Amino acid sequence: MKVKKKKTYKTSNLPPGTVTYKGEKQSTITNIEIVNYSKDEFTSLNSSAIEDAFNFEGNDQVTWININGLNNVRDIETLGLHYKLHPLTLEDIVNTGQRPKLEEFENYMLVVFKMLFIKNDDEIHYEHLSLIVGENYVLTFQEADGDVLDDLRERLSSAKGRIRTQGSDYLMYA
Repeated sequence: MKVKKKKTYKTSNLPPGTVTYKGEKQSTITNIEIVNYSKDEFTSLNSSAIEDAFNFEGNDQVTWININGLNNVRDIETLGLHYKLHPLTLEDIVNTGQRPKLEEFENYMLVVFKMLFIKNDDEIHYEHLSLIVGENYVLTFQEADGDVLDDLRERLSSAKGRIRTQGSDYLMYA
């Protein structure tokens, strides 16, 4: 089985916290999937407007916002301002060469890792994935559409298991 290695990118003396996409996958629109749930309720919405992600705060539900398309840094910066994310967090989200790590901040936790998948039955590919968990919300950031989270979406929509009775920390774990 072959492992496809990603291209590396050099930064050109940018100050820390500069949000510049360093990846290959270009998309013209940011695809946003918003899942809002509690034990008894479930809502799912797909959108291309980042502002739609701000309509679910202030309730006793868990909100999962999945962003597909890291090259639209303006949308990611807008989301970062809304959720009070540190500028270095935003930089790590769009830097596809960032090593896997876990960082704890005052009001959220950041996890950066690589999502592995097989393509064409003989190649292992990987994609940069960032996950932020805060009180009653989880934000995930992916380079492009398509991922390994479909089973999780199914568990949420069908209320299988205990996932809809738990908080955002359990969603991150799942």
